[in-house]
Amino acid sequence: GRRVSTKDAAVKERQKFVLLKEQHPELDIRFIFSRASTPIYKGSPTTYGKWATDHGFLWSDKGQVPQQWLDEISHWLNVSSKKSKK
Repeated sequence: GRRVSTKDAAVKERQKFVLLKEQHPELDIRFIFSRASTPIYKGSPTTYGKWATDHGFLWSDKGQVPQQWLDEISHWLNVSSKKSKK
């Protein structure tokens, strides 16, 4: 399964994503941050991008979906549709 989150996650949301990843390692969770260099809370040395990296999540910045991600989604959809036609 795949999930792309486009919101800046609050503390509880970040904890939920970490637990979700631990409990369901088969999920491909990626973040698209509007500004990955923003601290996760005022005065924090940790940015959203660093938090995501530290927890093993792929992420993108400036609200942009990388072309590689789009290609992967397209490939995944093609494979899924071929399986369902059998």
